[in-house]
Amino acid sequence: MDHSEYLIEIAKANFERAPDHVFSCSDACAYVRAEPSPKRFTKALCYGSFSFFPAADADIVLDTLRQRFTNLRRILLGNLADKARAGNFYPPGKDYSNELDDHAAQIGIWRSSADLEALAARTGWGIKFLHMPPEFFGADYRFDALLEPMEA
Repeated sequence: MDHSEYLIEIAKANFERAPDHVFSCSDACAYVRAEPSPKRFTKALCYGSFSFFPAADADIVLDTLRQRFTNLRRILLGNLADKARAGNFYPPGKDYSNELDDHAAQIGIWRSSADLEALAARTGWGIKFLHMPPEFFGADYRFDALLEPMEA
C-alpha cells in the first residue's frame, strides 16, 4: 500500500502476484481501517515513510494495527529520522528547528527514541531500536524500530 499511484503502478507491473502480493493505492489510516482481512497478516513493514505520517496518523495506524490486525507479531518501522542526530543531516549554521516536527518537510518528522517509545506504549506495542550499519548512507542520522505486541 502506498499513496503514490505511480509507485503502485510500478509495483503492480513488476511485483504483484495475487493473491499473496497485491498492491493498492491508499492512505495508511484509511487502509488499516478498511482492510477486509486484517487477521491474515503476521508482519508489517513501513520503510522510509513513517516520518511523513502526521502525528495523529501515526497514532491511528499503530493503534488500529494493534486492535484489528490481531495476528500481527512484528512491525518494522524503517529508516526513521533520529531527532537527537538531526544536526548530522543539516548543513552547519542552518536553523532547522522549524522542520523537525513537520511531516511535510524534506525528511518528515524527526522522532527521538523517547518519542517512539511513548507512541508504541500508548498504542500497545513494545519497541526495540536497531542501528543502521555504518556503511548505510544515513547511518549517522537514521535508525529502525521493531515493534512487537505488548502482552495483555
